[in-house]
Amino acid sequence: MKTLFATVDACFPPVSGADLRNWQNAVAASRLGPVLLASLSPPGAEPRACGIQVAGFSEMNVETVWGSEFDVKFSAPTLARFRSLCATFQPDAIVLESLPLANLVCPARELSKGVILDLHNIESDLVAQQAVVAAPGGARRRAGRIAAIERAATRAASSTWVCSALDRDRLAGMGVPAERVHVVPNGIPRPEALPPDLPVRSKPPGRSPVLLFCAHLGYAPNIDAASWLADLMPVLWRSLPGARLILAGRTPHPSVCAREQIGRIDVLPSPPSLVPILQQAHIAVMPLRQGGGTRFKALEAMAWGIPVVATSKAVEGLGLRHGTDVLLAQTAEEFVAHICNLALDAAVHERLRRNAYNHAMAHFGQQAIFSGVRAGLLSAVSS
Repeated sequence: MKTLFATVDACFPPVSGADLRNWQNAVAASRLGPVLLASLSPPGAEPRACGIQVAGFSEMNVETVWGSEFDVKFSAPTLARFRSLCATFQPDAIVLESLPLANLVCPARELSKGVILDLHNIESDLVAQQAVVAAPGGARRRAGRIAAIERAATRAASSTWVCSALDRDRLAGMGVPAERVHVVPNGIPRPEALPPDLPVRSKPPGRSPVLLFCAHLGYAPNIDAASWLADLMPVLWRSLPGARLILAGRTPHPSVCAREQIGRIDVLPSPPSLVPILQQAHIAVMPLRQGGGTRFKALEAMAWGIPVVATSKAVEGLGLRHGTDVLLAQTAEEFVAHICNLALDAAVHERLRRNAYNHAMAHFGQQAIFSGVRAGLLSAVSS
């Protein structure tokens, strides 16, 4: 089977969010046959993975694409280049990354047996979440406009991929038939860098735990979470005076950088490798209040044997059990209590991280992703 993935940004090398999902799905599809990664932006480095090619098919400004309210008007040269790539590659299936590429669904239907719209998030739901905190009337109207685009695109595509059963249910609530929606979960990012087994922790953190929040620090919900954690630290220091917070990720917003206190709150912009950071972290903290899809940051922490303290929003769709695989917290007091419990009780720390590791490997490892992609591709082509 030959699969073409059309994306906004080049997804190799993958760093965070959308490119991690696009790359994991492309690698899984390459086990079934040749893969072409075609992006609106110029392609990055040539991947070494066997059977994966890269190409660009537009000179569009991708910032304009992402800010287009998901009704992107593609120029005639862009459409001609897209058709040319398809004519040369002759894909059995075309996977279109999320809602910004919704207007490519109909042209793609003329060029391939199966056309898949991969909704990384349910964008209308994300906007509806904003209505809770600001400008409720305007956000609701905007959510309605985006929902109409989602319904039209999912009707036109052969099938739709989502990250979780929760997102599938959200689409069902919008009138999208469940049989046309396929769950392909977000997988553990950068699996090639993982140790072969649960990493060994030489000693419990005690009163000097290293806390980690790893995310795209220029993305609004993550900026909010990072600022919230910085405000939490003075309260935590009363109980754990040696605690250190690491905020690591792509393009930190100036407001995040301004919270740095060297040695106590460290901001690490766009680190070349997360491995050394993950190796030293004792507890992953994720106070997200908004978001969609499922969180790579939670899966990566779990796969590295780092126990997670998070809001329910930060781990929704992952099937985690409070007290067994994760500790859920909503308030500052709950976060402090759970962090102290993990830092000071070695048995709790070990039990939680082991359970989380086993859950991540069983449900979000490479074999689970391959099974989801394979079933999704075959279903789309046969439909």
